[in-house]
Amino acid sequence: PNFTLPDGYKWKTLEHNGILFPPPYVSHGVKMKYNGIEIDLTSEEEEVATIYANSLNTSYAANKKFNENFFSDFKKILSSNKTKYNTIVEFDKCDFRPIFDFLNMKKEENRLKSKEEKIQTKKENEEIRKKYGVAVVDGIEEKISNFMMESPSLFRGRGVHPKTGCLKRRMMPED
Repeated sequence: PNFTLPDGYKWKTLEHNGILFPPPYVSHGVKMKYNGIEIDLTSEEEEVATIYANSLNTSYAANKKFNENFFSDFKKILSSNKTKYNTIVEFDKCDFRPIFDFLNMKKEENRLKSKEEKIQTKKENEEIRKKYGVAVVDGIEEKISNFMMESPSLFRGRGVHPKTGCLKRRMMPED
């Protein structure tokens, strides 16, 4: 820049489009089972169940603390419906496999997309990157490496972490 900045200042002007929030959750309607019985889930409950189902074939799903923390947070989500909350009481009776199988089917569908579909998705992602992936600092374009708010997920942690399996909730712009 052709100007000097006062002590403690790193830039004079900053322009950017903010952060990008993940799209709203779209319900798939696949039910989990509890003690062999299909359970209807609200969209919020389904989202959390789907996040867990996505971790079924990982070492995390075999981690007792991970499962305890997940189930504790899942119960909090279920607490808005007293019948469901009082019915689903043991983690070991929960079966997320139907959701897991659905997720695997969707992964396979994505893998089998045509070259044209993959190119179209790549173009759409590039447009998003052009809009949110740059900031203009003192008239100079700078790349932003991480411009997307994290999607809801389960905390993994490193090593043996006491919060492993805890739900990291969906953040909204008003948060």
